Amino acid sequence: MEAVWTQGIETWHPSAVAAWGALVAACVGSRLATTITYIEDPDSLRFALSVADEYDVAALQPHFPGYPVFWAVAELFYAPIGSFSASFSIVGGLATVLLIWGLLRLWGVPLRSVQGAALTGTVFFSPLLWLMGTRYMPDLLGTAGAVVTLALFLRALPLDRDERFDERAARAGVVLTGLLAGLRLSYLPLVLMPALLVLWSSRRPERLVGVGVASVAVWLVPMILDTGLWTLIDAAWGQTTGHFTDFGGGESRAAPTRFG
Repeated sequence: MEAVWTQGIETWHPSAVAAWGALVAACVGSRLATTITYIEDPDSLRFALSVADEYDVAALQPHFPGYPVFWAVAELFYAPIGSFSASFSIVGGLATVLLIWGLLRLWGVPLRSVQGAALTGTVFFSPLLWLMGTRYMPDLLGTAGAVVTLALFLRALPLDRDERFDERAARAGVVLTGLLAGLRLSYLPLVLMPALLVLWSSRRPERLVGVGVASVAVWLVPMILDTGLWTLIDAAWGQTTGHFTDFGGGESRAAPTRFG
């Protein structure tokens, strides 16, 4: 595994940079060319309003848990270009590149290879991933973040006797885990078990815990200051209980049998 990552680092010569640059241009350009300019569902409306109008979790812009990391990334592009639909497509294009990078690292193949080209083409032309890349939702970026986090944790763990625990990869993975909680909270279970295994294998797990706490604080503290602690708690309680007992489909209701 170490040899694969070393190979990936050593091949960052001009031709490799050009290949990745072309991939970024293709992913972002294609998603921009197919940008949707209408609201698909209530959740998309909430995310669009959070970027174009005001970030307000209490007003369901967006709904709890607020997705502050995703909002910040989308706002980063909306501020200079002034188009929320284009901003979400740019984020989707970059998320596609990030997903490809993470999958290549998990598979252990470079971009400029037969396997790498096949994987890249599969992800790039996937109808599901293409549609996710233009939606006003954090799903694709959250998926990419989870895959990259898993790749970093896999890099950190010594899979062979000759390998050592990679603290830098572990720290990067823990940082992304903390950010993933603010990006797409429901995807966090995907990386929890690998994160615990990394903590167990580390010689200084307390440092990794500190890094994780800091990466959560980066988005949670501003969110609390902006929303207010008790307002945020009320929104969390209302959305969580509602999701599992009312509008989320967790409560069974008798279907009406009267017609006419």
